[in-house]
Amino acid sequence: MLTSSLEFFAEANPTAARCEELARLDPTNPFATNTYLRSERSFRPQTWLLGCMAGGRLNYGCLGFVRSGRLNRSLMIPSLPAAEESFWNGLEGFGRAQKISVLELNSFGSPSASIPMLGEEVERIERHEFVLRLDDRRTGLLERMQINHRQRARKGMKAGLRVRITTDPVHLNEHVRLIAFSMQRREAKGENVPFGASSEGLRPYLESGFCRIFQAILGEETVSSMMVAQASAGAYLYTSGTSPTGMGIGASHFLVHEIAQICQREGARVFNLGGVTDVNSGLGQYKRYFGAEMVKLEAAEFYVGNIWQKAISGGAQAMHGIVKKALRGVR
Repeated sequence: MLTSSLEFFAEANPTAARCEELARLDPTNPFATNTYLRSERSFRPQTWLLGCMAGGRLNYGCLGFVRSGRLNRSLMIPSLPAAEESFWNGLEGFGRAQKISVLELNSFGSPSASIPMLGEEVERIERHEFVLRLDDRRTGLLERMQINHRQRARKGMKAGLRVRITTDPVHLNEHVRLIAFSMQRREAKGENVPFGASSEGLRPYLESGFCRIFQAILGEETVSSMMVAQASAGAYLYTSGTSPTGMGIGASHFLVHEIAQICQREGARVFNLGGVTDVNSGLGQYKRYFGAEMVKLEAAEFYVGNIWQKAISGGAQAMHGIVKKALRGVR
């Protein structure tokens, strides 16, 4: 279809039917689903469907969330589409019409993302996500792993680990406790780590049906836990954590393998292990060694408010950028 035939559109408070239309166009992306929209409404009640249409039909799009503060009005897009000029031009016009002063553009689960300059750049981050192809059955999931990963997954199997799948919020406290263990390990290695997750902050993602929790159980002890976002043909590792006991028996390696098998049986085509900003970090190597394909992406934040607004909110804006940089690691 010719690019010139595409027209930008912005629809406030999209219906479930409209979100399902978006999800059909991007069936492996949980961030293009109505369950995700419902989750984020708990934090950002002003919701939008943004994208391009051709011949009156949705060609591609994404969800956007507007938050109004005392000084700034921000638009957050969690998962950019593979967009072209019509989208970016339309997004700029939308920002002006809605009096947006801050654009927060992320690429969680995006097919690709190359972001043009849309205002005064606050920050731009190169990031990579790691995607396990579940529809490629020529090689088994265990055999694709780097040898040390494979050995650790088998160690978890021999230890007698079992898997619990749940959407019951009662298990969120265990999940958050295990996330804290993982953050402490990364911090001890000198890595920048995100702010700690909370049960209340994660509850909407579970209650909406956007995520399920998968946990590796040793006897009566939960030793690894992963919250996984769901789409009709894909899954995304949203948050995770493992205890010291779990680290000793390969619980996280075991659990990733088990989740991949379960999702494959359910018909998912991909399992996205999430992203990193440093591919050479321990976390980057951990994700890559499952045999995942690496996808290069970007995230960026722009200030698009007027000069008077900027003068008043300059100090707050600087802090905002620092906070957002820390938060990106949560995914």
